[in-house]
Amino acid sequence: MTDNTNLPIYDFLPEIELTVANNLNSILKAEPGAGKSTQVPLHLLNSAWLNGQKIIMLEPRRLAVRSLAQFLSKKLGESVGKTVGYQVRNERKISAETKLEIVTEGILIRRLQQDPELNGTGLVIFDEFHERSLEADLALALCLDSQSALREDLKLLLMSATLEDQSLSSFLNNAPIIECPGRSFPVEYHYLEQSLNNQAWQVVNRTLIQTIHKAMQSHNGDCLVFLPGKGEIMQAIKQAEENFPTEEYSLIPLYGSLTPQQQNQALAFDKHGKRKIIFSTNIAETSLTIEGIGIVVDNGFVRRASYDSSSGMTRMLTQKISQASAKQRAGRAGRLSSGHAYRLWTEAEHRTRPEFEQESMLSSDLTDLCLETAMWGESNPQNMRWLTPPPESHIKISQELLQTLGFLNAKGTITALGKQAMQLGLSARLAKILLQPQKVMKSQELICDIAALLSERDILKNSYSANLQDRIQALESYKINPNSVQSTVLKSATKEALINSQNWQKRMAKLSLTANEKTTQLSTAQCIALAYPDRIAQRRSNQGNRYLLSNGKGTFLPENDSLNQNEYLVVTNLDGQRKDGKIFIAMPITQNEIEAVFADQIIQENEITFNPKKQKVEGITRTKLGALSLHIKPSTNLTKEEIQTCIIEHLKRTKLDDLPWKPETLKWLNRVNWLAQYSEDYLGFTRSELLNDFDSWCAPYLSHIKQWSDISKLDLASLLKAKLSYEQLQNLEQQAPTHYQAPSGKKVAIEYQLGKQPTISIQLQELFGEISSPKIGFEQVALSFELLSPARRPIQITSDLNHFWQDSYFEIAKEMRGKYPKHRWPDKPLEEKAGRSLQVNRQRKC
Repeated sequence: MTDNTNLPIYDFLPEIELTVANNLNSILKAEPGAGKSTQVPLHLLNSAWLNGQKIIMLEPRRLAVRSLAQFLSKKLGESVGKTVGYQVRNERKISAETKLEIVTEGILIRRLQQDPELNGTGLVIFDEFHERSLEADLALALCLDSQSALREDLKLLLMSATLEDQSLSSFLNNAPIIECPGRSFPVEYHYLEQSLNNQAWQVVNRTLIQTIHKAMQSHNGDCLVFLPGKGEIMQAIKQAEENFPTEEYSLIPLYGSLTPQQQNQALAFDKHGKRKIIFSTNIAETSLTIEGIGIVVDNGFVRRASYDSSSGMTRMLTQKISQASAKQRAGRAGRLSSGHAYRLWTEAEHRTRPEFEQESMLSSDLTDLCLETAMWGESNPQNMRWLTPPPESHIKISQELLQTLGFLNAKGTITALGKQAMQLGLSARLAKILLQPQKVMKSQELICDIAALLSERDILKNSYSANLQDRIQALESYKINPNSVQSTVLKSATKEALINSQNWQKRMAKLSLTANEKTTQLSTAQCIALAYPDRIAQRRSNQGNRYLLSNGKGTFLPENDSLNQNEYLVVTNLDGQRKDGKIFIAMPITQNEIEAVFADQIIQENEITFNPKKQKVEGITRTKLGALSLHIKPSTNLTKEEIQTCIIEHLKRTKLDDLPWKPETLKWLNRVNWLAQYSEDYLGFTRSELLNDFDSWCAPYLSHIKQWSDISKLDLASLLKAKLSYEQLQNLEQQAPTHYQAPSGKKVAIEYQLGKQPTISIQLQELFGEISSPKIGFEQVALSFELLSPARRPIQITSDLNHFWQDSYFEIAKEMRGKYPKHRWPDKPLEEKAGRSLQVNRQRKC
């Protein structure tokens, strides 16, 4: 057994004891390997200020709770449950002799709700507080509330290796900080030379295996490999089996859903003396000392739940870990001797990683937290004292769901049903499944089984089917004969579900649920639907695997799943992606069942739309549950106002393109918009401006419209001209005239284009005698002339006729005489009569 005096924390124990004795709240920042988790609680048990009271120590994971309790009990020469005991879900080893209770945060929250004063407890230790789980933040808030109102003597000690200690100290009323170095075993870091970003998983996996092989060949000791989740772990082990002979190496998985016996295999030395390679999630990041580890290989990722407030759903994201988390992981290699940490990212990339992990409070579903705070007596969770305040939008969505479930009233106060839900010790949705009045339950045992199946990991391997009914049948088979279950069933998960179900049946027996005699029998699907009203799913098409949820989000089933034949489902487990999430567990439900159980939430909406293909306004009536359309039927007798409103909205959506624009009207608009460059009196006629002002200049004149065809009768020119005064209209004709009259008397249309000079295309001879280019636009712009040859092809463009006659004309005339000898190209064009280009016919010779 390790000598305590060799641990860095040993020399700090007197200071820690004195600090805790003289302060309500204290902070211990001890680096990895210091020995804080194993030494501090046992040392403080002997403190005089405890006055015989016990210590509760929180650990973020069940594995850490069990292993730490076993280690400390062994250190005292006792069995677990005497001086040191522990409690996790469905497992309790605590006696009247227990002075140090090691529990998960959720267990402490339950105790505080039952006994807000925490009678008999003198100190609560928050170990590994840097992980900042939602439960840890809630437990701290409740402890602080109890401390300020009920227990002025309740002491709190927050411990971690990586903490934002100054901000935490300020939050705890300037709590003193004790800093302790870690065990002085150096860890050498190894980084990749080239980044793996954007590489295919095959490349990443190959690099991982190569790195493990290199590390095992170069260094002594066992290896701990960090990966995001179970899927990556099993994939890596499968690939490692081809590279590491089983007679020399033991490849061991380590993740939360393994049995305690399987997890313990990773913690102890191999019985056959093989070198261990442990493939683990971040379950091994803190609180554990795994025997024999000298190497850490870290892929740098973790899988975390991320809550989407727009849908009220949670999705699992694979994210890069922070620098603090990477430090914790690397520290596993230096617990008992010097070690090596291999990181599958470059040193430059390491510097760009965030310093700390984001707090769970900011990315979690807060439904259960809101119910907890309501049970505590606070209807507005934001009034609690939070280290990280919960997002207001998350609180709002969570409270709305709790009100729908009947657990909170409109003021946010907990209801009698909500208090019953709190006695069950499970999530709000699952509590709703159990808390149906006795008469509506088909079987209390069945309902408890269903809640148990949904509360933990899936009991079916590889999720070959999303049908909840398959899981119910598998659990029933396990009850009859645990040894006869199929290979597709996870026995450990099935056993845990059965234990949960039996526990809830016992708790349900203590509750008195009243039933209304008029209440009709509910089906199993209806009971589940009441807990997941926002996840009723409707198939998008008759043949397809895509569904629309009542909360408006999309989701899908694997194409070969038998549930695809059902039009409606109740979805309990899914990947809450922003676009379309995959359904993991669901149960069929009929439309009649939906309408019966949600009658008070179903509404009718009249919808009027424009059908561009039929060029017709159509009306339909939808019977809706949330985003789902249960019934659709045509609407008749649309009012004139409804038709007009629909047409107006359609015109706005098409940006007025569907109005009857005549060529003359468009030309008029071109003139106005051109002139607006030189006078503010003509602003407001661009397409975007007309769209914004549509309700003013056009909409009032659509009152006569009874059908779409009436739009063609609209006189847009008159409506647009009505926006200008008589004087403005007169100025428009003068300053942006439609035509130019040439010296020959010919009228030629002027082409207007925004940002360009007005242009006239005219045969050169028509302009003889026109000394200079006329000006328009309040004398600010000269007309531009496109001069044409006798063949009406452009030969020159000019906006300065005077210069043209004096200069360019002579070169052009010389060239044109050769091409068009029968046409007029005089030497003095300004003295020539304008008109036809051909010369006067000569007399024929006799």
